[in-house]
Amino acid sequence: MTPERPASPGSPLHPFWQMTPRRSGVVPRYTHAARPVGNAEWDLTEGAGAYELRSMDLYHTWFDLKPGVSDVEFARSLDAYLGKLRADGRIAGYRLSRRKLGLGLPQLGEFHVVIEVEDLAQLDRAFIGVSERGNPLESLHAAVNQSVSGFQAALYRDFPDPHRKRGEERF
Repeated sequence: MTPERPASPGSPLHPFWQMTPRRSGVVPRYTHAARPVGNAEWDLTEGAGAYELRSMDLYHTWFDLKPGVSDVEFARSLDAYLGKLRADGRIAGYRLSRRKLGLGLPQLGEFHVVIEVEDLAQLDRAFIGVSERGNPLESLHAAVNQSVSGFQAALYRDFPDPHRKRGEERF
């Protein structure tokens, strides 16, 4: 079964699904965690077929909100800040999530943001833009930064790497 573009946010695929035409067919390009459902499958080991995932670097952040900070207002501030970075081409996408049912490692904080970048050069451009400390980005960043505590970060990548040769591995 081939996944199709959802007609509405209530569809079974993640609502941020986007389709990008390619020579081999249609490739899902996601700005958030798009994934197939039901009988749909993506072959992540061979990269064959009409569907394949676009490789991204993922900058993960975990944190808590400071006492008195509205969760909804924080979400709006984060969307304004990261939306500006995305509109400027400094990041490819982002996603805000919140711990559910108290499940998770307490040292990671209640909130989790994943920032997607196409490569480390794009992440570097984002860091340079923010570190310039000029408006409007500085004001947007300050509204987010001043609202959080216990910030932790990690950098991951999609796997397997699209450039990886298979069959010649020695370990």
